[in-house]
Amino acid sequence: MKVFLSYAVGPWDAPIAARLRAVAAVYDISILLPDRTEALDNGLPSDAQAKIQEADAIIVLATNSAPADSLNLVNLELQYATQFRKPIIALVEEGVQLLPIALTQVVYFNRYDPPFTRASWWTRLIKSETNKSDRTGQHSDGSRE
Repeated sequence: MKVFLSYAVGPWDAPIAARLRAVAAVYDISILLPDRTEALDNGLPSDAQAKIQEADAIIVLATNSAPADSLNLVNLELQYATQFRKPIIALVEEGVQLLPIALTQVVYFNRYDPPFTRASWWTRLIKSETNKSDRTGQHSDGSRE
């Protein structure tokens, strides 16, 4: 399974993507990251477009410390992903505003009052989505294996 990680985080949260990639690898899930250095030409960079099309699902991570331009990129990535009917799970820190997008399940979190550790949170989320597909033989977007 391939998952595109659309993220808007501040400098202190940047290592989260690498940690998510490591946890996902345990479950044979590849995390596709956008190239945030690619120039933006009034739209979504081609690298992000290709990776979104390649992905089976999208995970969004948005934190309060994210710069506005990163949040704008996440919104563009979400809009693009919905064109391809990709299932989306958004992990959004309380207070962050993203565009409302169809096919999105949003989980709001408060980093100062977490229900459990980040590592176990990612692990539970990934296992939940993997098991859902395995149990039904059907992906979140309705397609069958």
